[in-house]
Amino acid sequence: MGDGRHLSGLSIDEQNSNKLFIGIENNKTLYIEAAERINADNVVLINDSFENRIRDFKNETLDKVIMILPDPEYVDRFYHDDWISVYASIFLKLKKLGTLEIVTEIIDELLQPVSDAAFHSWAKWLLGTFIRMGFGVEEVLNEAPRNYSSTCLDRFRQDPERIKMMTLRLFKPLTKLESKSPKSN
Repeated sequence: MGDGRHLSGLSIDEQNSNKLFIGIENNKTLYIEAAERINADNVVLINDSFENRIRDFKNETLDKVIMILPDPEYVDRFYHDDWISVYASIFLKLKKLGTLEIVTEIIDELLQPVSDAAFHSWAKWLLGTFIRMGFGVEEVLNEAPRNYSSTCLDRFRQDPERIKMMTLRLFKPLTKLESKSPKSN
């Protein structure tokens, strides 16, 4: 949940509903900042790592999971074998038609401008990874949603050449998607 700005806005918008929001943040400083910012009955804050806590939820109980600028260890090709299990857990925890929204970014290792070709190649690979896991695609944006706010988003939006952002809005289908393969003779 980072500094809690986005979570605070969501909880205020839904304060008269029966929705419960759970913010998870591993960084103690950001957790404290969020706790000071959010004072709502419909929010529970947890200071722990996401991968530790997602497994605590029962399967098919979550309506939506939002990840804003997850650590590269949750989206990088290099760490793929490590993070794939986290998203597999999210898939299990989501209700049918529940959504996973990831606002993420690609940067050059040397902090040079990111080419459109590199961005599109990475975006295609990342999207394909989630589709192979069973997620359906609701929407792909080549930016962060304008109404989303965090310290990092504010900083990254100022440098669109070196930090290219993407939002994936994914959903858990009603039935498992099965790939069709040609029948062998």
